[in-house]
Amino acid sequence: NIKTNPTEGNFTFVEMTEEEVKKIFTHLAKTGIIVRELKSYGLPNCLRITIGTKDEMKATISSLKNIKL
Repeated sequence: NIKTNPTEGNFTFVEMTEEEVKKIFTHLAKTGIIVRELKSYGLPNCLRITIGTKDEMKATISSLKNIKL
């Protein structure tokens, strides 16, 4: 149930609440997956997830499925 926006770049732009951003950012970081918070761009309720290799994306999706929002 994570809302993403269409993109033509090498990343996914994800919108959610600021609380969810912090929770997901922290959870992914603990599992070794680094994403970018967009607070410095004036978007505290958004994350940028860069598209990686197939294995990296499988790991990211698996980790996201384990987060209770």
